Amino acid sequence: MPDIRNHIAEQFAENIETISMSMDPLADAIADAGELIVHSLLHDRKILACGNGAGAALAQLFTSSLLNRFAHERPSLPALNLNADGAVLSGIADDNSYNEVFSKQIKALAHCGDILLIFATNSNAGSLVQAVRAAHDRELCVIFISGADEGDAITLLDQDDIELCIPSDNLPRIIEGELLILHCICELIDGFLFGCEESEA
Repeated sequence: MPDIRNHIAEQFAENIETISMSMDPLADAIADAGELIVHSLLHDRKILACGNGAGAALAQLFTSSLLNRFAHERPSLPALNLNADGAVLSGIADDNSYNEVFSKQIKALAHCGDILLIFATNSNAGSLVQAVRAAHDRELCVIFISGADEGDAITLLDQDDIELCIPSDNLPRIIEGELLILHCICELIDGFLFGCEESEA
């Protein structure tokens, strides 16, 4: 039992260290991401979100927080989870390639001024590379949340996009950091649009 408790304590310590290391380099970029999303929503645009694996779960949580609520009851906000439709995903993957599961949806559903929010656990994933390309073709800005790897998708980002990079190559710590960023962005959206400042129980 002591060894298990020590291991658990180490996990907490690693989490605290990673989050602490992320705060200063990411705070301004997180604020910029929140403002970019709010600007899009105020101009009757929508937010598209996607990711693979744990990133897909984070995308689902984000769109749920916009469509339903985050910490406060307020009007629903337009958000689209590109991971949501299993028939669409499996159909595209079967008929074409898994690399196109997000890009084909973006080409069909996105409009100029929308935002694409990507939660990446592997920035080299072909599906995310194609998603960034499709977003730029449709004149979307991209908010790319990832770990410390410099993958192929990141190299495609341009000056109008926002990269939020957790300073870690440890997958669990990256996911935990991405979740905190998600929560920060949701707080900013609610604050800017509805004046919500304090979380409710």
